[in-house]
Amino acid sequence: MKRVLTIIAAIALAAACSKTVPVYEQTGEILMSPVTENVTKLMMPSGEFLGESFNVWAWHNPSPALADAVAIFQQGFVSDDNKTTRYVNEKPFIEKDATKDLWGGKIPYYWPTTGSLIFAGYHGIDSTKVKYTFNETDNKMVFSNVQQAIVAVNGYAEDLMYFNMTSSSYNKSSNKVSLKFNHALSWITVTLAKRVDPVIEAEIKIEDVSFTEVAELGTGTVTGENPISWNVSNPKDFSLPGLPMVLEYQTVNDKLATKVYTLQEHLFIPQSIEGLLVVTYTVTSTDGSNFTEVYRINLKNLAKGAHNSWDAGKHYTYNLSIGTDEILVTPEVDNWQPVGTDILIPLPEDMYDNDENN
Repeated sequence: MKRVLTIIAAIALAAACSKTVPVYEQTGEILMSPVTENVTKLMMPSGEFLGESFNVWAWHNPSPALADAVAIFQQGFVSDDNKTTRYVNEKPFIEKDATKDLWGGKIPYYWPTTGSLIFAGYHGIDSTKVKYTFNETDNKMVFSNVQQAIVAVNGYAEDLMYFNMTSSSYNKSSNKVSLKFNHALSWITVTLAKRVDPVIEAEIKIEDVSFTEVAELGTGTVTGENPISWNVSNPKDFSLPGLPMVLEYQTVNDKLATKVYTLQEHLFIPQSIEGLLVVTYTVTSTDGSNFTEVYRINLKNLAKGAHNSWDAGKHYTYNLSIGTDEILVTPEVDNWQPVGTDILIPLPEDMYDNDENN
């Protein structure tokens, strides 16, 4: 007997043939409730899942036993009779009910009357160059050809996110599918400031801030319920935009105070740190004399807060301030599992005005 898989759209009935899936009649629409690991999908913190859509794979297995479904699904990926079949093939899901945080297929998809479904998916970077695939034979979701240049646009970068194959399966009695999205990239922030204690009369001009030997290309792989792993290549030096910049003070309650400048924030491909954070700056004295310095920071060799890699889902903040004394590193805490550092770049003592009235 010929068996048919049918997916009912909003105003039309589309039928697709299959040798392994029974005939389905219309049931309730598949709805999902996405949440994010450490709150936010985009660079700016938010308690909501932001974005226009995310893409979903779903697989159908005849077994209605939800407790055993995951094992059966995974066995079906490699079995000769291929018990498990794709039910939704990397299709976009959009917000259907903002008040209830429910998302459904852009073309609605409906629950099968028998058996159960298991899901995996991602919210992708907006680029035609990135390729997203799922390999059933080894249960791997792969993001290929991710490029460093596409993760930052005008200081507001969309995160690449994914949700692992769901640990439970769902059937027509499920009201909604609860998803947990994970960040696939690393969030990097650099701030600049001229210290006010003591006051620096000289002009401080930041010429360049760059990371050396940053991998430009990467392929991310999500296997089963494991976190994403990255294979990176093509290391290059990466200069942050928005420079050169003269650092100024601000006045607060009629007193000089430090003014903090935040450079354009970026999402980088997670990778081991092979290079340095390099700051090039020019100091111009009140008498007009000047010199340019290049300050190299080994992030793996700091007295405090040293780290060997940028990891997925972590926010690394580097607070660079022109001052005196030693390089200081202090950890910070926020919603992206951050790793924060305060780095003090010393100047010669004679560049300061030590008047007690300042």
